[in-house]
Amino acid sequence: MKNFFERQDEARRNTTRLIVLFIAAVIGLVIAGYGVALAILMFMSEGGISPIQPGLFVLIVLGTVVIVGGGSAFKIIQLKQGGHVVAESLGGQPLDRNPSDYDEQVLRNVVEEMAIASGVPTPEVYVLDEDGINAFAAGYTVDDAVIGVTRGCMKQLNRAELQGVIAHEYSHILNGDMRLNIRLMGVLNGILLVAILGRTLLRATFYSSMGRRRSEDNKGQLIMIAAGVGLLVIGSVGLLSGRLIKSAVSRQREFLADAAAVQFTRNPQGIGGALKKIGGYESGSTIEHPKAEESSHLFFSDGVGSALFGGGAFATHPPLEERIQRIDSDFEGEQREAQSSASGGAGAAQAAGASGFAGDSSASSPSRSAPNADDVVSHTGDLTADDVDFGAKLRNAVPESLLDAAHEPLGATAIVYGLLLSPQTGSDNRTAQMDVLREHTTSEERDEVMRLLDDLHALPHRLRLPLLNITAPALRHRSADQRTALHDTAQALVRADDQLTVFEYALETVVRHRLDRIANPSSDRPRFKRFSQIQDDAVALLSMIAQAGAQTQREAAQAFEAGIGAFDDVSDPSAHQRTSAHPSQLDDALDRLAQTRPALKQQVLEACARCILDDDTVTDAEADLLMAVAEALDCPVPPFVLHADALSSS
Repeated sequence: MKNFFERQDEARRNTTRLIVLFIAAVIGLVIAGYGVALAILMFMSEGGISPIQPGLFVLIVLGTVVIVGGGSAFKIIQLKQGGHVVAESLGGQPLDRNPSDYDEQVLRNVVEEMAIASGVPTPEVYVLDEDGINAFAAGYTVDDAVIGVTRGCMKQLNRAELQGVIAHEYSHILNGDMRLNIRLMGVLNGILLVAILGRTLLRATFYSSMGRRRSEDNKGQLIMIAAGVGLLVIGSVGLLSGRLIKSAVSRQREFLADAAAVQFTRNPQGIGGALKKIGGYESGSTIEHPKAEESSHLFFSDGVGSALFGGGAFATHPPLEERIQRIDSDFEGEQREAQSSASGGAGAAQAAGASGFAGDSSASSPSRSAPNADDVVSHTGDLTADDVDFGAKLRNAVPESLLDAAHEPLGATAIVYGLLLSPQTGSDNRTAQMDVLREHTTSEERDEVMRLLDDLHALPHRLRLPLLNITAPALRHRSADQRTALHDTAQALVRADDQLTVFEYALETVVRHRLDRIANPSSDRPRFKRFSQIQDDAVALLSMIAQAGAQTQREAAQAFEAGIGAFDDVSDPSAHQRTSAHPSQLDDALDRLAQTRPALKQQVLEACARCILDDDTVTDAEADLLMAVAEALDCPVPPFVLHADALSSS
């Protein structure tokens, strides 16, 4: 079974495949366009005309490139803003931050539990006012991902079935399918634009002809009608090509996402029940919005099925019955009637040193038995039912006051500041930090920090980064200036006492990375393939990690060698020496390491895990550090891997 990094590589190869298929589709449009244009010329010409028309061919090529290229470029630029553009284009509305509706509450809880379980920021949830049972995930990265859910999906499914659907969408988020799908939307928009232009031209010709006498410019109108019909014919070729491309890219990944949903929840009846209800429900999974076609490959189930595209090579999704049979081998075609329950469709729940860090050695926090580095790598970007159960437990352990605050932009900002404030009232550090708040924040923000401070300081350490995951949608709603102020203030709070703890660095790294992804959601920068290209960055990072978890220099040296030995190109770990790096240099190192190819990124993460786990124990500080590094590398590590016994040991 492929791991996260192999799936990321596969998704990138599929992007190359998409480009090849797109070029083939454009060639098909050129051929169809030339044929239609030649037929129109022959029809309108009084005399015979040669089928070989070089000038016409060049004109068709240029016209196709302009229309398709322009349409695709426009859509790609529009989609660079992130997944919310897709949700809003389908009429989606953001889920209320603190919903009073029972179904919406359960939906929010399920999404947040799975975000915590997978170690990713919570996606923003959009609700589509559609009766059909459907959902989708859209975005470039986990940081700008959104999940869209139809109201029919919320109302008609019980909690287990809803969880199965959301787990399916999380598989797309974790496996890199979203990036491929959103690129597919952009690329295919130019192909679909040809048919749109044909319809527009015919409509304009029809309305303009109503105000004219029949004797006026009949030939001109015929030319316009012929051109409109021709564009529609060419557009139909484009539409068929688009459907074939979507099918080639999407169908197999739907099977994989179904299987992942079963793995995530350990409940085949969840996603299987949802698919059966779609089959027996009057509205099925239909999305009525006029822009549903361009997003059809994103949906959980076929949202735009028709007699022309309902099956075969043109279907964006595998047949419903085949999906159910792969999940439930005993399925013989029975489908469930969807029924809303009195309480709502969600039903009841089922179940200091060389790196400059201060006060974060192994003695500063309780240690526990640890996994090995292979466990960390194999669990990256992957979930089990134990992970999901643990995510639910973590979320339920967060006080309600902090959960409510995490859903509001003001409260989310205050949580970031409050987590960085020293718990020692009256200490020099706390005094310096309060001076920072007075200088950099509004009175409203300071009041909110002080309101939440007692709960934040009482929060068990293992819940702090999961709480930060819950704040993600609210922080996305801050303006660009507010996000800049948030980063600058957080950095000033960390530097206020001229000392840097591991937790402070971890939290600042997570916040910096997420804010950068909000501003640049579509950035995709894999550049480095070999260890030699990132050697200095890897050495700086491993030096910091080794020192943070060691009590002696000997332990630090041993941990460093264990980490550096994870790289394929390192034959003699002792040949590499630890270095001291300023936090800003570590930030630069992480930024470069995030630009490595998936295979090399796997070695980076394994090296960090080996370094931390060399002594077979993991502290809270080390767990925080590994989670922050994984976040910066875009390699989500489920907290259950490092905190499996955390709740029972508290």
